Amino acid sequence: MHINNYIISKPIGEHEIQINSNVYTVLFDQYNSLGFHYTTSYNQPHYFQDDTDIEKFKFSLQQTLHQSFTAFLLDTSGSLAVEHAIHYSQLCTGKSRALKYRGCYHGSTSALKDLDNDPLSLPHSTEDALINAPPFTYEQSICEITDRLATSQYSCIVIDPNFCDYFIKVPNWYWMQLRSLCDRFGVFLVFDEMRSGFRCDQIWFVNQLAIHVDIVVGAKALSNGLPFSFTAIHERIYNSDLTDEVNKRCTGFSYNPFIISNSCSVLKTLCTLHSTSSNISTIFKHAAAVHANASIRFHPRGCSLIITIITDKPVLIAALCEARLKSEGILVYRSENKFILYPHFNMPVDRLKIILFKFIDIINAVLTSGLTRPPGSITDLVPLNTEYCINDFEKTEDTHS
Repeated sequence: MHINNYIISKPIGEHEIQINSNVYTVLFDQYNSLGFHYTTSYNQPHYFQDDTDIEKFKFSLQQTLHQSFTAFLLDTSGSLAVEHAIHYSQLCTGKSRALKYRGCYHGSTSALKDLDNDPLSLPHSTEDALINAPPFTYEQSICEITDRLATSQYSCIVIDPNFCDYFIKVPNWYWMQLRSLCDRFGVFLVFDEMRSGFRCDQIWFVNQLAIHVDIVVGAKALSNGLPFSFTAIHERIYNSDLTDEVNKRCTGFSYNPFIISNSCSVLKTLCTLHSTSSNISTIFKHAAAVHANASIRFHPRGCSLIITIITDKPVLIAALCEARLKSEGILVYRSENKFILYPHFNMPVDRLKIILFKFIDIINAVLTSGLTRPPGSITDLVPLNTEYCINDFEKTEDTHS
């Protein structure tokens, strides 16, 4: 059984799961944003409907978005939310096709998978340190998009601000150029914030951009894993008749009062945790400032952290690190040479500091000696201290140079 298979596992604590006889602390969970034991009290039957609760939730959600979004369509999955965004774009623009970037995932429906047939090339720079991605500059990307939009076939461009597992650092001028092109050719910008929502410094990625975004979609992180999604439509493109037309395709189950009540509670809790002075974001920024070196690059994105291995054999080193982390009871998500950390928002900060330092210590140990050991000795790398304290995390830059 693959150890990252979350389906065949059993939560045994707020932040721990058991797979077979092994117990792991989870440092990547994009759905259960408040841990495995979070529940909200609700004692009404499932068929009980109250428009007041629904409108209250929509209003609360609207307040977290700095731009003016007028309409919110609710459904049960991220795939459906993206489909609704594309459908609305098609109705508004009269154009049938949609664009996405190569290698970026937006859902599992047939319509969304069809977008992979002719995607945009993935732009990136050497700083992004991508593996197995053909060279393609941001300037080349703008030229490619210009040529595609000039065909007048496309209604929208769907973008994951993280660019899926690539986590490229897009320059600000690129967003400005992209917005200008969309305005020029009458194309909508759709931001898929399934994974970036509430993980950013300003809650949503769109909140930190100097451009307006036409449609924003989000999903299960706002309901702690329950079937839920939203599609938010900006006031500048809002049309009540077209909104009603798209809303006909939304499933009524998303208005289940239990899910609405749960989502209201999660949203309120996330807003509170996000504004806490000593939060996840602070810890990740500190790690980036203190523990980075020539072989380890830290890229904090609010309440998420991307750690990139930069060596002559980055994927091998990252795989060795992942194996050692698992042997130490830490479950992470690795994409090639990148580790992506999405800890639960309510993980105690002192505990996160301790685990993160242990994580960094393991990476440094593998970098120092991982490739000097014979095959089969992955778990026999340089012995590590088994006791960690908060002060260890606060070590100065000189001690890790």
